[in-house]
Amino acid sequence: AGADGLDLVRRLVSAVRDRGVRTLGLEIGGAEQAAEVQRLLADGGWDTVEVRRDLAGCDRVVVGWA
Repeated sequence: AGADGLDLVRRLVSAVRDRGVRTLGLEIGGAEQAAEVQRLLADGGWDTVEVRRDLAGCDRVVVGWA
């Protein structure tokens, strides 16, 4: 998954958006990946992007809506 663990996320973000997917949720490894995944989704054309936390209050999923 590359040095930062996000190589697959980078490919996935552009591939699914080009195929008409309207909602995408990506589990992340925590706060250290949250900001970068949010940026990737926003830069990839997703209109609304937000981070959802798990029950322990840790950043866990980044969701994008087209």
